[in-house]
Amino acid sequence: MVKINTMKKIFLGLTIIAIIFFTACSPIEDRHDIGSAITADEIEATVTVVQEDGVNVNCVKCECSSPITCKWTNGTTSQVSTSAELTMFITGEQTITLKGLCADGTQISKEFTVQIDSISKNYPVAPEWGYLCGSGKKTWVWDDTQPSEGQNSGTDGPVVYGTGGYLGCSAPCWWNVSLPDVDGVFAGEGDGASMLFSLTGDNGAELTKNYSTGSSETGNFTIDMDDMVSEGWDIGTLSTNGITILAGSEYSDYSILSLNEDYMSLSAAPSGTGSWGQANFWMFKASE
Repeated sequence: MVKINTMKKIFLGLTIIAIIFFTACSPIEDRHDIGSAITADEIEATVTVVQEDGVNVNCVKCECSSPITCKWTNGTTSQVSTSAELTMFITGEQTITLKGLCADGTQISKEFTVQIDSISKNYPVAPEWGYLCGSGKKTWVWDDTQPSEGQNSGTDGPVVYGTGGYLGCSAPCWWNVSLPDVDGVFAGEGDGASMLFSLTGDNGAELTKNYSTGSSETGNFTIDMDDMVSEGWDIGTLSTNGITILAGSEYSDYSILSLNEDYMSLSAAPSGTGSWGQANFWMFKASE
C-alpha cells in the first residue's frame, strides 16, 4: 500500500511539472485589451468590391476584425456592424469610411478607396442619383434658359421661381420671379448663387448652398424616386435636412417634377394642399 501511494505522488508531481512546462512554452499572442483603445492604423479591416464578369459593380462588402464598434458608410448610407454590404450610387472612384468606437470611448476612422465601373441590375440604383451628383459632386444654378414671359407684368429675365397650381402646373405659371429679381425676395440666393450636391462629404449626402455674397452653409439631402405625389406630375422626392434649396423658404421636402443631366424642376406646397392649390416652383440647371 505504501508503494502504491508513493507511485501516485510521483505521477501527480510529474503531471504538475508537465502542465507548468507546456503552459510556459505556449505561444504569446499580441492582442489588444478589449477595454483599451487602438489607433486608426491598427484597424484590421477589408473592403472588397463585388465583381460580375470581371467588372467592379456597385456593391461593396466590408469586414472588420478589430475590437471596436464599427460603422461603415459610403457617404450616403450607413451600417453599424462588423460586416456590412453597401450599395454604391454612382460609378467612378469612391470612398468607404469605417468609423470605429473603442471600448474606452475613443473614436477613430479609416478610409478605403474603391473603383466602381458599372451599376449592376442586381444592385439597382435610381439613375437620378447620378444626374444630381455627377461622378460624386455636381453644382446646380438657376436655369437662365427659361422663358421671360409670365403673368407678372414687367417681368425682365428668365422666370426661375414663383407659384402655380399644385398637381397642375410644371413651372411658376401664376406669380413669378425672374432671375434678376430673386435677390429682392431671397437676399444672396439669386444670380450668382449655387447648390453643390455631394456624395463624398464627411457626413453623408451633403448639400452646400453657396450665396452670391460669398458665404455658404451645408446640410444633408436624400432622394426617393419611389415617393411620388401623383404619377404623371412628379417623379420622386428630394428631401433636405438642416438646409433648404435656393429660395427654398421653409420647405424640406420637394417634389421632383423633372431631373436629367442638365435640368431640374421642383415644387412644394404646404401640407394639405389640394389639386390646383397654390404651390411653389423652382427651375434649375447644371452648372457648366
